Amino acid sequence: MISENIPIQYDNIEDVWRAFDALSRASIFLKRAKGGDWDLLSYAYDLMSSGVAAAEIEKKKPNWKPKWKKYQFPSYIQLLSKSKDIRDTRDEIIKKLAIHSSFNKTLNDTYPFFKYSIINMING
Repeated sequence: MISENIPIQYDNIEDVWRAFDALSRASIFLKRAKGGDWDLLSYAYDLMSSGVAAAEIEKKKPNWKPKWKKYQFPSYIQLLSKSKDIRDTRDEIIKKLAIHSSFNKTLNDTYPFFKYSIINMING
């Protein structure tokens, strides 16, 4: 959500760069924290929040007021919501195809050929 809203929040390209730089450093600390070094988790949170917020280096004028900009909901969640029916249908087909093998093996090995065959049969 943060990465999708950085270009909306900042107008200056250098501010956008600094915000993405802070977010990428937060990602590094978060990965290291998940690897077992939990002391680094606080740095990840600091960089995700105040590191991104402090990215804007604009000289504030005496009468300056911050502009409120509406943040967008993460687009990948909307895409997952829209494709739920398609994924459910796919999963039902895979369950029927996966009689003698695992779901993942059927998904990766058998289903692409099945889908290709059906599409070719429909298109003639």
